[in-house]
Amino acid sequence: MLKLSNFPIIEIDDQLYLREQKYADAENFFNYISKYEVRKYILSNIPTNLNEAKDEIIYWIDLFYRQTGIYWAITLKKTEQMIGSIGFHDLNYYNNRAEISYDLDQKYWGKGIMSKVMQQILKYGFEVMGIERIQASTVKENNLSIKILARNGFKLDGTLRHYRLHNGKYYDIEMYSKLRNDL
Repeated sequence: MLKLSNFPIIEIDDQLYLREQKYADAENFFNYISKYEVRKYILSNIPTNLNEAKDEIIYWIDLFYRQTGIYWAITLKKTEQMIGSIGFHDLNYYNNRAEISYDLDQKYWGKGIMSKVMQQILKYGFEVMGIERIQASTVKENNLSIKILARNGFKLDGTLRHYRLHNGKYYDIEMYSKLRNDL
């Protein structure tokens, strides 16, 4: 698997592109991630104020520089506004695998944006980075995420019972994967 030295910018279409997240994105990120529908299946701490959102953005930026992941801002070309994010984390160089995660401002749901973005990220991960297996984990009840994964050729590997503990409750997680030769 290739270790990247420069953060790649990926053109999606005439309205969207993917770029490195910026500290200045924190307000847009906080505004959309604070909405219940966006955050309800995210089993990690959600920022409760702008400073925490800034810390979260810094965490995702640092993944690239620590070579443990790469996380893009989904950006409107016209305004430079971050409307979501997508990327790989938990890069495992020995086994050539990574986990994909994503989120999107609810205002942009149902427009095919995430599927379009995911197609480009999968292509980049397999063809440029040389990843063999891209996996995604989601709460069993997250039907929208499961539909996006299915549309993009992910297969269900199985259920990880009581795999994540969040706010005192254990959650079953569905693990999905797509292999390079599944293209």
